Amino acid sequence: MTVPTAGTKTVKSWVAKLASNISYILGNFIPKARKIQAGTGLTGGGDLSSDRTISHQAKPTSGSDAGGTGNVVTGVTIDSLGHVVSTTKSTISSSKVYTTNALTGTSGTIPKATHGIDSIGSVQAYMNNNQVICDITLNSDGSITWSTGVTMASGSNFIIKIVGK
Repeated sequence: MTVPTAGTKTVKSWVAKLASNISYILGNFIPKARKIQAGTGLTGGGDLSSDRTISHQAKPTSGSDAGGTGNVVTGVTIDSLGHVVSTTKSTISSSKVYTTNALTGTSGTIPKATHGIDSIGSVQAYMNNNQVICDITLNSDGSITWSTGVTMASGSNFIIKIVGK
């Protein structure tokens, strides 16, 4: 029989403390009770006792999404996960805007056929990118008549901007 020495007792004590520390860490810093919850459009999840996979809902194949709360949007390309990756339109605008070339003279008319706006929201006059006061009339035929009271020379950068509703 071997009698334990002071060194043997130190190693045993150290191993016991290490085992206690590992047990404490596993019990207190790896939260197995915590869960990963799958959100809207996601599946998977579970407790943290092992690796978890979370998946994205597949794109809809009919007029409504899988939850029945949305609609399919036309004019877009959607990848296999339902993300919009391209559109067929390069710009989206809520209102039409027409800006004249530089105008000359003291007055003039911009026919509806020229500006092409059915429902006019505002008409502004600008000189060198600064808004100016000008007599502007919206005529019943959809044309715009303007009058300045001063002669606008070529190169004066006087323009009219028409914005639709």
